[in-house]
Amino acid sequence: MPIKYEVLDDGRFILAKAYGIVTDADFIEYEVAHTSNSRIRPPTDELLEIAPDAAIQVTRQGILKALQKHKKLGGHQHDHRCAIVVISPERIAWDIAKFYESMAKMHFPSSVIVFAAYDIARLWLGRA
Repeated sequence: MPIKYEVLDDGRFILAKAYGIVTDADFIEYEVAHTSNSRIRPPTDELLEIAPDAAIQVTRQGILKALQKHKKLGGHQHDHRCAIVVISPERIAWDIAKFYESMAKMHFPSSVIVFAAYDIARLWLGRA
C-alpha cells in the first residue's frame, strides 16, 4: 500500500506518508485501516505527508466509496485534526485538490489543513 502509517503517542497520533501512485483502492484501504484501528484513541491528530514522488489518482467514485465505508465503520466520532503536507509546492495540482476534498469530507466537522512545510504542520498539531 503506498500509504503507510504509524500509531504513536499512546494512540493519539497518526503519522502517515503517501508515496508512489495512490489509487482509489489504496485510499480506501488506508481509510478503512486507520478508521478501524483499535489502537487509535481520541482526541487524535493525523499528519499525512505527500512525498515528492507521489501521484494522487483518487477519483470522485473512490472518494464516495471511501465515505461510505468510513460512515459504515463509524468514522471519526471524536475530535480529529488532520494536517496534510505537500513536500513540493510546485506539484500542487488538481489531483491534490481532489484528495484534500476527500480528506475534508472524511474528517468533517474536524479540521483539515494543507501545509507546504512538515515543521509547520507539526507545529499546528502541537507536535513540534
